[in-house]
Amino acid sequence: MADDQAMKEALRLYQAGEFGMALERLQPLAAENVPLAQTILGNMYAHGQGVDRNDEIARQYYLPAAQAGDLAAQNSLGHMLAEGKGGEPDMMQALYWFELAANEGFDVAQYNLAHLHHSGKTGEQDLAKATHWYTQAANSGYASAQYQLFTLYANHLGAGFNAKRALFWLRAAAGRDVAQAQYDLGWQFETGFLTDQEWNEASLWYRRAAQNKHAEAQFRLGEILFNGHDCPQQPEKAIGWYEESARQGFMTAMFRLAEIHRQGTQVEKDPDVAIYWYTLCARGGSPGACSRLARIYSDGEDIEPDIFTALVWSALSSEAAQRGSAPDAAQYTEAWERTRQQLEAETISQVDQQVSQFIGEFWQ
Repeated sequence: MADDQAMKEALRLYQAGEFGMALERLQPLAAENVPLAQTILGNMYAHGQGVDRNDEIARQYYLPAAQAGDLAAQNSLGHMLAEGKGGEPDMMQALYWFELAANEGFDVAQYNLAHLHHSGKTGEQDLAKATHWYTQAANSGYASAQYQLFTLYANHLGAGFNAKRALFWLRAAAGRDVAQAQYDLGWQFETGFLTDQEWNEASLWYRRAAQNKHAEAQFRLGEILFNGHDCPQQPEKAIGWYEESARQGFMTAMFRLAEIHRQGTQVEKDPDVAIYWYTLCARGGSPGACSRLARIYSDGEDIEPDIFTALVWSALSSEAAQRGSAPDAAQYTEAWERTRQQLEAETISQVDQQVSQFIGEFWQ
C-alpha cells in the first residue's frame, strides 16, 4: 500500500516535469522491482529527462520491467534492440518483445512490429504480416498505422490495390489530425485518383493540413484560391498561403510568388518582390530561379540592366542544374557555355569568383 502511494506521487512528479524529485522517489521503487518505476526510469535515461541520456542504463531498467509484463517496457526494449541503442542490435529479440506487447493489444508495439515486417529489417519483407499488425493498431485508433494502411492499399502492396480501403484508412488518419494524411486526402479529391474529383473537399483537407503547417498543402490551397477552382479567385488569400509555404522553404511556392509579382498576374507588378523570392529560391538551388534572375538583369525588366550580375546568375543556373541532377540540366549548361565563349578571360575570372563565393555561402 505504501509502495502504491509512493508510486502515485512519483508518477505525478514525473508527469509534471519535476524530474529531479521524481528520480529520488523512483530509484528505491525500482530497486524493489516495481515495474512501472523501472519503466519510467528507463524512459528518463532513454530521453535524458532530468539525467544525462544513457541508453545502456535505459535498457537495464526496461529489461526487468519487460520481464515482469509491463507492455510499455516491452515495446521500448524492443525499439532499443531493433535500433541498437545501448548495445548491439538484436532483431530476433526485438521481434520477441514487440510480439509480447502486440499480442496483448499494445498499439504502439503492433505498429512497430508491422514496421519491422514492412521495412524488411527482419531479414525479409513480409507485407502480409505488416498489413495484419498495422490493421490491429489501426483498429485501436493508432493514426500512423492507419496512414500506413492507406499507403499499402493505394500502392498495390500487401493485399493489393484497394481504393475503398485505402480511402477509408486515409480518412481515418486525416480525421486524427495527421497533416500528411490530410494533405494526401486533399490530393485525392483534387486529382480524382481514389475518389471523384471534388474541389470543395480538396480545399477543406488542404486547409486542415495547411493549418497544421504542411508546406505543400499551403501551396496547393493557394493554387485553388488563386485559380478559382469551384470558388471565386482570391489572389490575396492565395498569396498569403503561398507566403506561408515559402517561409517553410517550399521552393515551388517561392518560385510561384516570384512569377506572380514579376508578371503582375492578378496583382500589381513588383520587381523588387519578384527578385526577393527568385533569390531565395536560387539560394535553395533552383536552376530555374537563377535563369530567371539572369534574364531580369540582362533585359532590365523593370530595373536597370546589370550585365555582370546577369552573367553570374547564368553561370549559377548551370551549376545548380548539375548539382541537382535536373532533367533539363543540359539546357542551362549549354546556355551558359555559349555565353561564356563570348567573354574575355578577365570577365570569366570575375564571374567564377562570384559563383564560388555564392556556392560557399549557400550551397555547401
